[in-house]
Amino acid sequence: MDRTGRRLGLLAGLAWTAAFGCAAAGDPLYGTRPSPRAAPLRFAADPPRPQVVVALEPPPQPQPPQETPPAPAPTDPPPTPPADPATDPPADPPTEPRDPAAPSSDAPAAPRDPVDRQREQNELAFEGDYLRQKERLFPDHAGQWIAIVAGRLLPIDSRGRLAPTPDYAACLAAADAADPAALHRFLFRIGEEGDVVYSDGYATPRTMVGAALKQRFAITSSFDAAARAILWTRAGRSARFAVEREQIELRLSDPAGRAVVVTRVADSASFGGFLALEATFAGLLDAEKHEIPGRVLLRTGAGLEEARRARVRLAVPELELDELLPAAVWGD
Repeated sequence: MDRTGRRLGLLAGLAWTAAFGCAAAGDPLYGTRPSPRAAPLRFAADPPRPQVVVALEPPPQPQPPQETPPAPAPTDPPPTPPADPATDPPADPPTEPRDPAAPSSDAPAAPRDPVDRQREQNELAFEGDYLRQKERLFPDHAGQWIAIVAGRLLPIDSRGRLAPTPDYAACLAAADAADPAALHRFLFRIGEEGDVVYSDGYATPRTMVGAALKQRFAITSSFDAAARAILWTRAGRSARFAVEREQIELRLSDPAGRAVVVTRVADSASFGGFLALEATFAGLLDAEKHEIPGRVLLRTGAGLEEARRARVRLAVPELELDELLPAAVWGD
């Protein structure tokens, strides 16, 4: 190679070294290495981001199958001891024949008495209707008659209002027209309703006539020991009653005079009422159709007794006495 070619190769080598070798060495001439006085290059970090944590319920894990305990092995029942052929089985206890008249525990309850059902209906009308207007009625109608039948107050005027009457027959006619088949009725004078209290020196309640009757009709009573008779005297008239077992005989009827009974009653000086009757006699006189609202409380030697109030009719022709009287009804 000639001198010119060698010179060109040397120049090319120097140029390559200058371009690539010095850059690789980091020659500061070319500015490829940062100055040691210069601040190192830093990268800005991203701002912190809030983290959201979501709790997830873990999926149910399959449970291992439960092992069923093995069933106990069947055991043979204990052998039954052989029955003793010589022993007879116990006999059933003897049964007593049942009385057909005796009440049975599984028998249906007896139906209520129809008289009691109607009495309850009339008592409700007395408490709810009559007592509500009693204060208005009493000043102008005290002592006049009214009736309570099938839960209604009678008599009624043309305007549908209660119209008490001074005539017992008119009140009875209104009651009969309202319900001829009624089994229970209240018929009474305004002001006489309610409870009354009496006493009697006898040990138990009895059928008797009392002091109120004699006082009301000015009757004087005396005892004739020789004749064993009781003498009643009134306005110059007298009536003699034979005494038998401490009782005298009186003629009683229902207020309308439709049923009449002759019964024996005691003439009591300690009983403060008019009359006291056993339920048997009162039933014959239809006392439940002529009942007075309220009760009779009687103090006897055995304690306090209770009776219903009703009305009967007493007739003593010798004394010209024929009156409607309140009575106590025992044993109802």
